[in-house]
Amino acid sequence: MIYFTSDTHFGHANAIKYCNRPYADVIEMNQVLTDRWNARVKSGDTVYHLGDFALGPVTELDGHRAKLAGNIILVKGNHDRSKGRMLAAGFQEVVSELYLELEGERLFLHHQPMLGDVWKDRAEVHLCGHVHTEWSRIGTIINVGVDVRSFEPKTLAELLSDL
Repeated sequence: MIYFTSDTHFGHANAIKYCNRPYADVIEMNQVLTDRWNARVKSGDTVYHLGDFALGPVTELDGHRAKLAGNIILVKGNHDRSKGRMLAAGFQEVVSELYLELEGERLFLHHQPMLGDVWKDRAEVHLCGHVHTEWSRIGTIINVGVDVRSFEPKTLAELLSDL
């Protein structure tokens, strides 16, 4: 299976306050995000994480990644560490953006929403994160962030059902 998500912000206590996440503290948030991830994603699955994986001490990065099932391709967000550091933590690939064809759909993956036409000649649907709770979609731009996606990765079919 292939899944999409973003803006997990593992280890980032202020994400609870800024995004009105329903968790008492960062420990609970990390655990629920991990449990919901692993309830869906299995070891052979692939997850495209569209940025802002974790915030906090770099020493905790490897531990957050190690607890999650599946192969993770990171589309780097503004709060992610360097490409080398994210690869060392266990991500399969780290890119700044990605064009992908999946299930007959041409997709553009980028952490921040690109509201102009820059991607439209190569893709029909733009998956992004970064905006947390501001919106879940604008036209064919879909926010895959956990704050609007039940705090779990979603399949492309689930995301497209929102169109």
